[in-house]
Amino acid sequence: MWIQKNNNNLVNSTISEHKITNFVSLRNAGNMADIITRNKLLSSLNIDPAKLVTAEQVHEEKVYVVKNNDAGKQIPGVDGLITAKKGIPLAIRTADCVPLFLFDTGRECIGLIHCGRKSIQKGIVEESINKMLGICPGIKKSNILAAAGPHICHLCYQVSDDIGKLFPQSYKSGHLNLGNEIKLRLMKLGIPEQNCNTVIENCTYHGQDMFFSYRCSSMNNNEPGKKERLLSLIMLN
Repeated sequence: MWIQKNNNNLVNSTISEHKITNFVSLRNAGNMADIITRNKLLSSLNIDPAKLVTAEQVHEEKVYVVKNNDAGKQIPGVDGLITAKKGIPLAIRTADCVPLFLFDTGRECIGLIHCGRKSIQKGIVEESINKMLGICPGIKKSNILAAAGPHICHLCYQVSDDIGKLFPQSYKSGHLNLGNEIKLRLMKLGIPEQNCNTVIENCTYHGQDMFFSYRCSSMNNNEPGKKERLLSLIMLN
């Protein structure tokens, strides 16, 4: 469950119960595409901006395993970040796509994945779980939990039939359910259904008082690609 911690961010109660730092920023915190605004928020939460690791986010399926010497870098050509290192914050920016938080209950490994339609279709969910199992062979699939942060809901996400047919179990009457598609793929990989918390709690499109939305901004302002973004973050302590 996502809980509003203050005027600037949400935190996931399940992730927090495992003593893992996490949050999704809110509109009130400002545009996280702006580095100065982003760093101000991080500093207010006692997170060192100089250690932040981000993904370039190119709508592909590549996932990178973050090491200690990656602190402070943006990793090119990837949409997902996985690490077993403590004290290194991982972050992605979203404005309708799904920020997918991954962690194991033993606190050995975490991940943060930018799940847009294209990257999901290309296999980023599968690649992420395989990377987690690869860097921490002792992890059991039954101990991996997934939580989807705020994203566009299926009622607001209309796509063409040509796109929808790529997701036959998550597409209905012109609408695509990204959270359901992620859940189905996680379950196919052997992650228990009860561990897949991908049912949407907060829609970025019709929650404009709290979130930024790529689609909503583009439609209302005729500015496709307007770069207003939320920040999602996770860190092992």
